[in-house]
Amino acid sequence: MVAHRWIGIGLALYVVLLSLTGALLVWHRELDRALNPVLLATQAPAAQHVDLERMWQAGRAVLQPTGACSLYWPTRGMDTYGLSCEARRADGTRTFLTAYLDPATTAVRGTREWSMAVSREHLTSTIYALHSDLLLGDSGEMAVGIGGAVLCGTLLAGAILWLPASWRALREALRIRRGAPLFRTLFDWHRVMGAYPFLVLLVLAASGVYLVFPQAIRGGLGVATEQPRLPRASAAGPGARASVDSLAMAGQAVFPDGVISAIDLPETLTVPATVHVLLPGTGREVFGTSTVHVDQATARILASDDVRLRPPVALALEWQLPLHTGEALGVPGRIVATAAALALSGLAISGVWMWLLRRRRD
Repeated sequence: MVAHRWIGIGLALYVVLLSLTGALLVWHRELDRALNPVLLATQAPAAQHVDLERMWQAGRAVLQPTGACSLYWPTRGMDTYGLSCEARRADGTRTFLTAYLDPATTAVRGTREWSMAVSREHLTSTIYALHSDLLLGDSGEMAVGIGGAVLCGTLLAGAILWLPASWRALREALRIRRGAPLFRTLFDWHRVMGAYPFLVLLVLAASGVYLVFPQAIRGGLGVATEQPRLPRASAAGPGARASVDSLAMAGQAVFPDGVISAIDLPETLTVPATVHVLLPGTGREVFGTSTVHVDQATARILASDDVRLRPPVALALEWQLPLHTGEALGVPGRIVATAAALALSGLAISGVWMWLLRRRRD
């Protein structure tokens, strides 16, 4: 009891910050679209044929990249394609820029840089950075992961403390008494907010720990962490790259039941292009992790990876992100994840409130 109380109080600010930012990030694409309709929304009907190569060239002409680029297909909440490239600022520092392209006209609707700022353009990326690393970079990310592991233990300790001794006590442990004193009301709310979404909260916390320490956890479970070596692509001269449309078609041919979500094109033509495909049965709505590696010069398929065919442990780890965001169960799953995140914030606030009342009383 004492350990649960003091760990909970120590984690309270962390829990409130991560739970509230997490609740927003569940809907970050819809939020981003509402804040930036010029970049992400189009009024024209969806184009029957999209000229990917023309969009690619239009985006690169605006961004003037200095490194590799990736073209992202429209996904939930977005109508435009996004071309993200490595670039250099005027002072020579490295950055990433994204051009947003209208599929109907292939025109660039606008650009933005990946950065953190309290502004309409960068609000969702700032919320993401707060949630993932507390705006502290690698050290903040590690703190988030360690805090998540401690939170898992605190949730389990709370569940043990909550366990009723009888069926009659179970009914009492799942209700909020009316007209009770403030401390008792807070105590009832604290128990209820922890009991009903307990399994969801534990999944959210545990999956968050995995997302911070994927390599360590995969290694501990004996899951391969190194990417297999790919066949070398053709030795092509300057300007010999196949069209983006041809490369995308090659990827689609491998997974005809999938939807392309992105294609990565390295600057060096001898390095294969990677087509990311979103497949049914993978729990994802936005970004596919099944891949097809394609020769940039000839559009020849070099290798492919269907995540559905991975060993059970590796497949379970593949589901951690969609479970963490709620997208594994579609809109109902995202609603449940949002409600659970808000309940977690309520747990932290009610716990601190009860502690303050007890201190005042004592």
